[in-house]
Amino acid sequence: MRRKTTSIAVAILMLGGLATAADAADPYRGPRSAFQLRMGYYLPSGGGTLWDDVEQRFTLDSSDFDDVTWGVSFVGGISPQVEVGFHLDWYEETVRSQERNYLDMDGFPILHDTTFSQFPIGVDLRFVPGGRRPGKPVFYLGLGAGLNFWDYEEVGDFVNEDDPALPIYFSVFEVSGESLEGRAVAGLEFPVSPAFNVIFEGRYTFAEEEQTFLGTIEPGGTWLFAGASFRF
Repeated sequence: MRRKTTSIAVAILMLGGLATAADAADPYRGPRSAFQLRMGYYLPSGGGTLWDDVEQRFTLDSSDFDDVTWGVSFVGGISPQVEVGFHLDWYEETVRSQERNYLDMDGFPILHDTTFSQFPIGVDLRFVPGGRRPGKPVFYLGLGAGLNFWDYEEVGDFVNEDDPALPIYFSVFEVSGESLEGRAVAGLEFPVSPAFNVIFEGRYTFAEEEQTFLGTIEPGGTWLFAGASFRF
């Protein structure tokens, strides 16, 4: 992960240098900052042994946790073609599953609920190749890093294969952590007025793999957003 973080830092510096060199002739004098409200969809990468284990034992797959996410951003212009963005996002999904190979004594499924939540905080440096022009769509690319606060919890009934006297029991298993995260960003903005844009943004995040008593987990994935950008 340290190598990945170093590579991101070098790429950000190169991006900033290239963009700054191209800024001198840009005549744009519009709003340089924006507050953004975003709604989107998150698709977990499913990385780590934890997902492999639960997919084998339970009727559960990491793709079952594809769900809605929310976020806010502040974006500030450093120069006409370079911007920095600060982001807060929130995601949580609960999925009910059952033991694949067992039923209870009455022939009913053995069920439990699994909740996966994330709260990533990050910053990215964006390059706007064409700059910003009044009334014109804007395309941007960026690289960034941050910290992802995550939580994974299983609540319900489970099978204890090692204890015939208590084959089915109720329990709660929970692991949580904070993972370093890198991200690549691409987006489009369509102006509605000088102070308001509609945005579409995609991110791919890769996070530090964490070791837990349930197995390793890597909370990265793909984030797709649409939202509103209020420029000032």
